Amino acid sequence: GIVESIRAGLVFKLKAAFTSNFIMAREMEMRRVAISQWSLLPGLVILGNLEVDRLPIFSMLFPNSATGRLVHQDFIALILNDIFGLQVRSGCAC
Repeated sequence: GIVESIRAGLVFKLKAAFTSNFIMAREMEMRRVAISQWSLLPGLVILGNLEVDRLPIFSMLFPNSATGRLVHQDFIALILNDIFGLQVRSGCAC
């Protein structure tokens, strides 16, 4: 639609204002901060090797502290989106 096209155009215009090196450095800083803060949360499991350079894309498990069972990924995605405004993808992202 028209609104989506305008949004896409604004994103490309914004991206053109920054260099690739700036974007990469910012993404790496965001990754570092996220891992350092999330590592403090008891029970949260961040999957993958956290020691290597990687994109700030994360896979996580959220165990229920009372039962030990995992909280359903769609519920986590709903909370992150509706309450915190974070766009996430639940389930397998291939």
